[in-house]
Amino acid sequence: MVVASQFTAQGLDVLADAITQAAFDPAELSREIEVVCEEIKRSLDSPARKLSKELFAAAYTRHPYGKPVIGTEESVRSFTRDGILRFYRRWYRPENCVVVAVGDVREAEILELAQRHFAWPGGGFEPATERSGEPPRSRPRGRIVREKLKEGYLSIAWPAPCCSIRTSPRSMRSPSSSGMGTARDSSAP
Repeated sequence: MVVASQFTAQGLDVLADAITQAAFDPAELSREIEVVCEEIKRSLDSPARKLSKELFAAAYTRHPYGKPVIGTEESVRSFTRDGILRFYRRWYRPENCVVVAVGDVREAEILELAQRHFAWPGGGFEPATERSGEPPRSRPRGRIVREKLKEGYLSIAWPAPCCSIRTSPRSMRSPSSSGMGTARDSSAP
């Protein structure tokens, strides 16, 4: 959300209301399902999107990262208002919320507003479950998707140590920049 700094409080109020009081109108949900299914179909025309989808599916066999963020047409068409509400109550929780503000704002004001506006009313949260880790690998994984294209697309990934959201920001820098000593604040020698 982008607002002039003098409207920060009003902007956070509107955003918090949309997040904490989401209604999930059935008619709007039905329309949005059709919109998302069209987006999924369009993504099938993009070799780069297909490559990314296959890479994540091969790299993450258990974790949700291995599934398309937008879902599949089958999964999206299976959405119901009750199912979305269950998902919402399970994951859209105060302890999972991160508020980031950039620009002409005061930290103390943002913290106070976030604590006031993002205190979810009514409780009723389902307990969050831990996600299972990936199994150890004894050999590389790979996928080849054959299509009639004029060029080939290749992507490579490898596992890196896990970090928690509570890890200090300094240790969450880009591994390529800090590990190679190219980041401005890199601690590499």
